[in-house]
Amino acid sequence: MKFMRHTELTTMIALATLTANPVAAQSALPDQALEQLATRESRLQQYLSKAFYEDPEMRAEFKRVGFANACRAVADSRREVAVEFVPALVPATVAAIKKIVPEQRLAEARPRSLSVGPLWIYAERIDEEIKRTAPEILASATAAMRKSFLKRTSPYATTRIAADNIVRPRADIAGAVGLKDTYDLDNPAQIRLACAEFLISPRDRPTITSEPAHNYILVPPSRKR
Repeated sequence: MKFMRHTELTTMIALATLTANPVAAQSALPDQALEQLATRESRLQQYLSKAFYEDPEMRAEFKRVGFANACRAVADSRREVAVEFVPALVPATVAAIKKIVPEQRLAEARPRSLSVGPLWIYAERIDEEIKRTAPEILASATAAMRKSFLKRTSPYATTRIAADNIVRPRADIAGAVGLKDTYDLDNPAQIRLACAEFLISPRDRPTITSEPAHNYILVPPSRKR
């Protein structure tokens, strides 16, 4: 079994974007800088994706309308919900960052990101703290995501074409995560990765030439049928 550090392909290009805009070192960060970080790298969209793909009813609707239609509906719904709920989650995110990340580490981090670089090791603990302190916001956002997705997919007829839900990973992705066949659209981690690969712009998509050296996240294999 091979491993992959991130399940979202877009994270792979974040480092290049962030390192292109370095910031000066400082002994402490003002709240405004933390609010910008909490907005720019909101934890909400990752939370929504995980909650969505782990919901069997949503996966069933996903397959009912076909992979391509469903992925676009997921992306559009997530963007719509983010407009309303990302600002609402900023205070809880800032508080979580202050509680979890040592001040000096935060001030010296290059890039200053929760997705890549030295602060990535704190991301999971920050997520857990946000879940603990802002459950109402997360629950409301999840419900809004579900409602928005179903509103977008309800006009579609049920697909009768098997190929609509047969999705093969590109060779470099398959090699990186150890996939031998098509994506398993009943597997939350695989369907999330499949949609990320489908939605990313070809000009932004990196080519994976080797496995990361450390800090892996397992992409679970398909369940035996």
